[in-house]
Amino acid sequence: MGDFLAIVGQIFWGVTVGALGSAFSWVAKGAMVALGFGGAGWWGWRRRKRGKKDRL
Repeated sequence: MGDFLAIVGQIFWGVTVGALGSAFSWVAKGAMVALGFGGAGWWGWRRRKRGKKDRL
């Protein structure tokens, strides 16, 4: 019975750590995509704003 509980405990720990790692990876990827789009938008906005100054 002790061996069975040890195996079940290891499986539970592996699933828990795997789920937390997967969730963290998903959040980190989402943050990188959001920062990438935000940075690209900011860069384009600054570029357009700077271009208007040069034309005037």
